[in-house]
Amino acid sequence: MNSRQIEAFRAVVQLGSMTNAAELLGITQPAVSRLIRDLEANLQLRLFRREGNRLISTHEAMVLFEEVDLHYRGLAHIEKVASDLRQQTIGSLRIAAPHSLATFFLAEVTAQFLEERPTVEMCIGTFHSALIAERVALRQFDIGLVQISGDHPGVSVVSLPHPPAVCILHRDHPLAHHEVLTPELLAREDFISLGARSPLRARVDALFTDVGIERRQHIETDLAATVCSLVSKSMGVSIVDPFAASAMDKQKVVTRRFEPLVPFEVAVVVPAHRSLSAHAQRFLEIIKGHFRAASI
Repeated sequence: MNSRQIEAFRAVVQLGSMTNAAELLGITQPAVSRLIRDLEANLQLRLFRREGNRLISTHEAMVLFEEVDLHYRGLAHIEKVASDLRQQTIGSLRIAAPHSLATFFLAEVTAQFLEERPTVEMCIGTFHSALIAERVALRQFDIGLVQISGDHPGVSVVSLPHPPAVCILHRDHPLAHHEVLTPELLAREDFISLGARSPLRARVDALFTDVGIERRQHIETDLAATVCSLVSKSMGVSIVDPFAASAMDKQKVVTRRFEPLVPFEVAVVVPAHRSLSAHAQRFLEIIKGHFRAASI
């Protein structure tokens, strides 16, 4: 058998006529007849019989056709997948991030990404930053967001702008009329701190220590979402990343610039020595865009 014989056979079965099959294939009717005769000789099977002017497929021909048609449908599926890949309408993307970034920032980025590419399958995992770098190095995730600096084996680090952290407080708080808040102004306020493992918490603590200001460390919690909720209930003030602040209830909580500036440092890690997929590249572009906008 050869592919031309199979192509002619499929056309004859589908159209019920060698003349019509010849027109479809762009060859002469005698050429189609010859291809069918050669196929029957190779297979040692009778595939068609004539009843008057009609060409009838034999039982053997129909059994063979089912297999041939499966083959062609498989090829059509492959062509469809290739087309979808060109148009970037299918695929998957696995993202890892600390819980603090997944709750607000990553949810916003993912929503924007899926508006453009709604059929892409997404997986979002939340881990500590050190574990994220490890998971990305093992290629369990395509992109990781981390709040730790330095080199990590098996990953490439993509730097991002460092937007400043902001101070949040209830809109009825006496300090809400200030456009800029300072450590001195917060010295006597109940302060809600992020958990001890938070890099942003460490930078805030270091700043207050450097300027010699003691805060009333009122409440501590690991989640920025909990910090924002407590502030909305007038439980104290806090300093959080700008993405968490942007997701707060604006009817209850206000955001104020804090000086000296405390940078919110985040980097992206991707598997080393491996090119990013088109989906991952686009997701990374959206991440960079959000960080640039928050840094202005």
